[in-house]
Amino acid sequence: MLTRADGGRDRMEPKYDLSKHIKELRRAKGWTQHVLGKLCEVVSSQISKLETGRWSSSELRLLKIADLLDCELRLVNKSTSQMQKLWLHPERDEAYRTTIRGLLSTHTVQNIDLLQFSGFTAIPVLEAVANHSPDAYIRLLLAAPKTAALYGRDNRQDIHQSRITSTIDQCNIIMQDTVKKKQDAQLTIDIWHYSVPPTFSGIIADDWLVTVGWYWLFATTDSPTGTAILGHKLPVLTVIEKQAKPFIAMVRDQITALIANRKPDRSLHPPV
Repeated sequence: MLTRADGGRDRMEPKYDLSKHIKELRRAKGWTQHVLGKLCEVVSSQISKLETGRWSSSELRLLKIADLLDCELRLVNKSTSQMQKLWLHPERDEAYRTTIRGLLSTHTVQNIDLLQFSGFTAIPVLEAVANHSPDAYIRLLLAAPKTAALYGRDNRQDIHQSRITSTIDQCNIIMQDTVKKKQDAQLTIDIWHYSVPPTFSGIIADDWLVTVGWYWLFATTDSPTGTAILGHKLPVLTVIEKQAKPFIAMVRDQITALIANRKPDRSLHPPV
């Protein structure tokens, strides 16, 4: 299915020629196959195969092409005609920078929840929300600095604390940039800190999209407390639409428990 950025929809019938449509969109941009390939970080011969129906490009590459061509693109299983609505990414960092960012760039959303540790890898997601949904309300949950300090390693126990500070600084920059682009923007970022060991990360966009990843806590002599954490280099799952509901409930329950009716520790909003 292809959904144009303006909300229009090209209905896809069984004989829909996806490769031909991509070629038409590329030509409408005035780009050669070489130019599109360079933008997508693939050789032009892969674009040629894509446009002639001989493609084997990954889901991530297709989403990047879709983003560049200002449309939403989802793979269809040729045997069942069922749309792909679930992605399994080998690394959370890559998923945030590519698939999640691409999906959020094709939809206007109202509410975004982010359950993170330092939030450092989620900055591209925050940027995508601000760029395409400048009136969104964002709830961002981060580990408390003292909690984050428990999971340092290699004598860098303050690295997570630094990343949390960097994330908050970046949120301020995103807010300023958003207001510059849209003076009446209503973007709001409420930030909470939690002080329990993290179990999983999650991003929810309205009732439409959810991304879930897990943390790995392991023993190490490099840490002052004997424990370190790994998360951004572990797999994550992204699900959209109806299939996302059980995962959304899981992440929202965790967020509700961590917030526990507390006011945000920090609230960022456009100046009055």
